[in-house]
Amino acid sequence: MARRKKSTGADVFFNLASKLPWWACLTIAAVGYFVLHRIANTPLKPIVPGHVGETIYPAMFHGIAAAGQYIVPILFVAAAIVSLIRAKFGKPEDELVPRQQASPRPVRKTSTTLVACPECGGAMVHRSAKRGANAGNMFWGCTSYPRCKGTRALQ
Repeated sequence: MARRKKSTGADVFFNLASKLPWWACLTIAAVGYFVLHRIANTPLKPIVPGHVGETIYPAMFHGIAAAGQYIVPILFVAAAIVSLIRAKFGKPEDELVPRQQASPRPVRKTSTTLVACPECGGAMVHRSAKRGANAGNMFWGCTSYPRCKGTRALQ
């Protein structure tokens, strides 16, 4: 079995962004640039002694916006290119496959005794407890489970 490749936050972000339509990526890139550019170019308040805490967070946000005004558009333009290539030349990476209808599993007949469900009156079959204190023990369970959760002890 092949080992799964470790992914970074940038890989995950890029994969999600490239699944958007190309025009949405370009729109986000343009809006992101203008919003972050406006934040990055606003003048900072001067640092007043004794009030450093009030100015440090806006300064940090200003620095993040200064770098992000270039990084965000570059990533979204690259994602738009990948999205456009996928749309033009190939099927999407995660194309949805219609779910197959599950065929009903044949019920094993371990007994010819018919037992009626105490909840709904339907037929019951032998089942084995998967969890809990009775794990591995057999019991009667309703055939319309999970709609009906009627059970009886095996006699």
